[in-house]
Amino acid sequence: MIYLLHGDDITSSRKYYSGLVEGLTQTIFDGKSLSLSDLEEKLVSNSLFEEKKAVVVENLLTKNAKKKDFVKFLSENPTQKLLILWEDKKVQNTVFTRLKEASIKEFSLPQNYFQFLDSYAPGNGKQVFKIYHELLNTMSEELVFYSLLKRIRLLVVLSEGSTISEISKMAPWQVGRLNSQLRMWKKESLLSFYKTLQETEIKMKSGRLPVGLSKHLDILMLTLLT
Repeated sequence: MIYLLHGDDITSSRKYYSGLVEGLTQTIFDGKSLSLSDLEEKLVSNSLFEEKKAVVVENLLTKNAKKKDFVKFLSENPTQKLLILWEDKKVQNTVFTRLKEASIKEFSLPQNYFQFLDSYAPGNGKQVFKIYHELLNTMSEELVFYSLLKRIRLLVVLSEGSTISEISKMAPWQVGRLNSQLRMWKKESLLSFYKTLQETEIKMKSGRLPVGLSKHLDILMLTLLT
């Protein structure tokens, strides 16, 4: 049985993947460097305990230059083993259209998730507050918090005129979106807010946050962004 799990909501896809392999012994491959012969060998091997094993290949269809060969092989050689193809981004339908027998599941973040992150800047407190509470219908406050922490960290890196691999791998329009958001911040305010988020994380992990995380985020939005 083949599962293809893809999409930008990697938290949900990882959770689903964990459910599939619960109680099973896993063999995990890096799809970028995997050879077809290695995958074939793992799928055709037989033992009395194969039903308790799963083969997981990460980012095969987005990072392996020979992905078409893999898709052709899998479409022509059905496997009884549990094979999970996990991707950390959306895969175009044309890439996997030949996998007729595969179970395809796309995990997408809600559109207002990106609107929330892109709008998070001084002067947008009421707008951000509204979007945040809409997001809580589909996402946990912890996931929103760590997404925000990551976004502010990227803005801080750009404000210092530096770069990291995460930014260097972005498309030009994505970097442009970050720079547009950065212009809405004064540098000292951005650095101060980043420090506040870091302190929040420490207090969360040590159980010293005086109010619930969602309430704490409400306070930050309405006091620091308005």
